[in-house]
Amino acid sequence: MSRVALIFERFDPVSPVLRILTARVEKLGIETLGAVLACRGHEVTVIDNELEGMPAASLAASLNEGGFDIVGFSLNSGNVDSTLALARQIGPGPLVVFGGVAASLHPLQVFEECPRADVVVVGEGETPLSLLADGLREVPGTVTRDSQVAVPTPPVDLDSLPPLPRTQRIEDVQAFFADTVAAVQVS
Repeated sequence: MSRVALIFERFDPVSPVLRILTARVEKLGIETLGAVLACRGHEVTVIDNELEGMPAASLAASLNEGGFDIVGFSLNSGNVDSTLALARQIGPGPLVVFGGVAASLHPLQVFEECPRADVVVVGEGETPLSLLADGLREVPGTVTRDSQVAVPTPPVDLDSLPPLPRTQRIEDVQAFFADTVAAVQVS
């Protein structure tokens, strides 16, 4: 059993318009990954830092002190700078994994920008991340510093995924999404 932290770091403060359009979305990608890993017996902590609002230094300290085997980051076009800055603060020990749209599109750039990156998941992450958590290190659908090439993973049967646990207090979620109509981010 692995201890896994899945992190969605806050969006970069590039422009007020982008922040309004992208900040208030539920992060179904990391929630789904967390549910899949938990069903396989792994201990999972999911942190949506857009919702939690922890200062990056505090979050990094928590991750460094948490005894995690894997720290995974969801990287998309809206949080590249803040996520890479946070990942650079992760000390030795855990396997540092990146996934998400931006990581899938630019895996080699992740390694260039973040010396702490060990693995980038390309495409859907349920199977590759599960295999990494099971202790395998050469996993289809991943790029490592050594491999530089990803073998695609087959699509995931969505009906096979477990239901998402709702771990956040409903009052917090309702307050956060109070003025949002229906925003959902899937990876």
